[in-house]
Amino acid sequence: AVVSTQSTGSIYGAGPLTKYKRALYCDEYVHEIFSSGEVAERLAQIILPLFDPSFPTPAPVETYEIPKMVKPKVVFAVLPGGYHYLHVARPQPLVDLETAMLDSNYGRELITVDKDSGYFRLHLNQYHSVENL
Repeated sequence: AVVSTQSTGSIYGAGPLTKYKRALYCDEYVHEIFSSGEVAERLAQIILPLFDPSFPTPAPVETYEIPKMVKPKVVFAVLPGGYHYLHVARPQPLVDLETAMLDSNYGRELITVDKDSGYFRLHLNQYHSVENL
């Protein structure tokens, strides 16, 4: 589904299967890379006033504006063997790790590997701030 403010005005969509219209030139910005909670909040801000007039109506959105998402995307899973998987990253277009590491501004990684406690990787960007975990 294509997210567009110029459609019928009655069709709304959000989630990993949606994309912005091509006129915005932002194919890499799909809802899949954002916090699902933040995407749901934005959609609720638009839809709730249609069903309940007591909710404040949001300010009109510029036709050619991509919403800025700021909350980190968090993925958590319990793996077989009692291992826990956690990935926390800022919303950004998906780039494979090898390509990202070739960038001179990539920063550095702190990695620990232990047969008892498992694997841990912390990526610090060029400003020594946590980029992802």
